[in-house]
Amino acid sequence: MKISLPLSIAILISFSVNSQEKITYPNCNCTDQIETLTPKPNGKYTRTCDKQVLETGTFINGEKDGEWKSYSKEGTLIKVIHYSKGVLDGDVLFNYSSGKKKLSGSFSNGLKNGPWAFYSQEDKIQWDLTYQDGKPIGNAQSYDKKGKKVLISFNFETGTFNKNSSEFLLVDGDPAVLQDATSTGWFLLFVPEMDENAQRLGLDQKNTDSQIFLNLIEIPSEFFDTYLKTKYIIDFSFKDYGLQTLRVEREKDADENSPVFPFAIITNDADKLVRTQPQDFSMFLLDSKVKEAFSLVQPWQINDGNFQLIFYYIINEIGGREVFDKK
Repeated sequence: MKISLPLSIAILISFSVNSQEKITYPNCNCTDQIETLTPKPNGKYTRTCDKQVLETGTFINGEKDGEWKSYSKEGTLIKVIHYSKGVLDGDVLFNYSSGKKKLSGSFSNGLKNGPWAFYSQEDKIQWDLTYQDGKPIGNAQSYDKKGKKVLISFNFETGTFNKNSSEFLLVDGDPAVLQDATSTGWFLLFVPEMDENAQRLGLDQKNTDSQIFLNLIEIPSEFFDTYLKTKYIIDFSFKDYGLQTLRVEREKDADENSPVFPFAIITNDADKLVRTQPQDFSMFLLDSKVKEAFSLVQPWQINDGNFQLIFYYIINEIGGREVFDKK
C-alpha cells in the first residue's frame, strides 16, 4: 500500500511527539517533556505549567546545550542562557518578573568575559565588573539605590578597597521578602548567623556578592509550596580572583571545617504546603540550577587556591534561625 507524502509526514510528526517522555508534577500542575530520559536526558526539553511554557532547552547526553529560555507564569521572558555540551558559552540575561533586566553578562568556553552588571527592580545599576578570560579586571563597583553614587569599589590590579558609605542591601531584612521570578510568588528568606569559617571568606549574606547570588538562585515550581532540605558540596578553584573550576555534588560528605552557606526560605503557611517525594529528574534539574547559580556568582574575597563550601538548599523545612549544622 502506498502512503501519500503528506500523510507520511503527518505520521512522522505524530510519532515524534508521542515518543517524548513526560514527567508530571500534580502538586503544581506542571509537566516536563523530553525526547529521551534514560540512560541520560537527551533531546529537546520543555516545562509547561497550567498550559504556560516555563522553560525550554536541549540536553545532549545529560548536559545542557544551546540556548535555554525561562518564562514567568505570565509569559514574561525571565532568563536566556547559553551552553555548549554542559559548559556555559555565550550571553547571559536574567530579568525580574516585571520584564526589567536583572543581570547581564557573557561566557566564553566556561569563563566569564566582557562586562557584567546587576540591576535593581527599579532598573538602576547596582553592581558592575569586567572580565577577561575568566579574570576580573579593573574595578568592581556597587552603587546606591539611584545607581549613581559608588558605595564600594575594589581594584583587582592593586587590591585596593574603598568604601564610601554603607552598602546598599539587595536582600534587606531578617527575614527578607523576595519575589520568585517564575511563579511570581513571594517568599521569606531567612538570614542565619554565619559561622566563623564563612565570615572569614567573606561569605556573609550581607556581602554584595552573596546578595547577588541570593537573587539568582531559582525555586522550581514543583518545590515552591512543598518541603525540601538538601545539602550540596561545592568545590571551587580560583585564580586571580576568577572562578576557574566548579564541582557540585549532592549529599556528599564534607570537610568538617568547610564553611556553611544556606539558602533557607518559607513560601507559605503550613496548611497550604504539601509533602511530596521529589522525583529523580526533578532533583537532576535542581542540581543543574544550583551549579548554574554558583557559576554566575561574582568573586568573593578569594584570590587564588581551592576551597570547599557546604550549601544547604532549604524550602519550608526551617526549625529555627540558628547556624545550620553539617549533618
